[in-house]
Amino acid sequence: MLSKSRSHQLWLAIAGATFVIGAALAIYISFQAGCTGDLKSGVYGNPLRALELEKLAIVPHIASAVAGGIAVAVLSWSKNRAAHAVGFAILAFGCLWILEFQVEVYGVQACFGSTGNGMG
Repeated sequence: MLSKSRSHQLWLAIAGATFVIGAALAIYISFQAGCTGDLKSGVYGNPLRALELEKLAIVPHIASAVAGGIAVAVLSWSKNRAAHAVGFAILAFGCLWILEFQVEVYGVQACFGSTGNGMG
């Protein structure tokens, strides 16, 4: 039987690892989506396959945000820890979403040689 302190440490380790691994996986899939095709213009690569990859990235994206919220709940000793957890999960979800958009653009530029300024 684990003590309460050990139980908290275990939950924190699992949630923290899931948060980091989920975010890394979502970012990696977004980069691969950018390398597969450009969804904005449809000029480069295979936009349909890129859309499939973007849909696939949502699973680790959500898992990462939820795990981050759980980690915050475990760390918080306040009676408002549920609110802290939900707030962090929403913030993490939004930040990761914006980061994934940027990484996808980097993927298009890296794999298709586009500078993004319309000059080729």
